[in-house]
Amino acid sequence: MTERPEVDLYKILEPVLLRPAMFFGRKEITSFFHFYMGLTLLTDDRFGPVVYKPKHDLFAEGGFVDWLREKKDWARNVVTSYHYICAAREKLEKEGYCVASVSPHKVEEVGFDLFVADLKEFRKRT
Repeated sequence: MTERPEVDLYKILEPVLLRPAMFFGRKEITSFFHFYMGLTLLTDDRFGPVVYKPKHDLFAEGGFVDWLREKKDWARNVVTSYHYICAAREKLEKEGYCVASVSPHKVEEVGFDLFVADLKEFRKRT
């Protein structure tokens, strides 16, 4: 078996986080999580041949998701785009929006922005 190259996932994610609409059609936290989960399948031999070893996997033990769990008191096994959608709704309510009348695309966009802010904060700490 050949040695798998190590790939820094932060480097792959950088252009996606800078211009998400170019990759997904619009800035959406749900689309990002689908993209990320598909990307990580390339590192899991249960789903076919492993293409590379991930460096900086967001779900790795002691990584971003564990940090989020401590910061926001979220359960580790359920950190998904849904958490950011809920956080976006809370933020919009605090800003005086009637969330029931806000476009789902706006909620997705705010959720994406919250995720990016959290990831930047996490990366500064590590």
